[in-house]
Amino acid sequence: EPKGGEARFLCGNAWRPATRSSAEALSAVALSFAAVRARLTGGPVGVAVVARGGTRIEAWMPREALQTCEPGRHALALAQDPEVRAAAAYDRERFRPWQETRLSKWGLGRALAGELYGSLLAPLAGLPLTGVLWYQGESNTNGSEDARQYEILLLAFIRAIRDAWAEPQLPFLLVGLPRYEPDEPTRLAWDLLRA
Repeated sequence: EPKGGEARFLCGNAWRPATRSSAEALSAVALSFAAVRARLTGGPVGVAVVARGGTRIEAWMPREALQTCEPGRHALALAQDPEVRAAAAYDRERFRPWQETRLSKWGLGRALAGELYGSLLAPLAGLPLTGVLWYQGESNTNGSEDARQYEILLLAFIRAIRDAWAEPQLPFLLVGLPRYEPDEPTRLAWDLLRA
């Protein structure tokens, strides 16, 4: 357990102190947040970093939340398709740039709908939370309509996490995507998602 004024990170099943030597392996956003929080409160700060690059928000949502909205239901239907499931299994064994994954054929990230919620978030449900940092979204920019649907998914995700932890007012701090200057359609999708 973290002691007063210090920050520790839950990495796997162990708490690791945030030190100069361990900082390289930690999320810079989470590390900065934890340092400020520890300094302001003088109390211990524990941060569970649960991250997986190249993933869509649907992968982080429980199935029940996905079923509450059309984009979620579409993602769940894809996750049940045998061809999509086979592609996901293939991609799990061979890490490649997300554009080269087999799942990219369906506009999916590196995981199926609900997969990361089940394997990475649900096991943390017993930990007390005082807030959530959410820094994600790049993979939900497969065109402007995809980016527009992100708000629907994000609101369902927030409700689901608050329900899972029985914390109806659990604060969510949304870290905005940085400016990005790709081609025009991709830039529009990023701008819509950031908004």
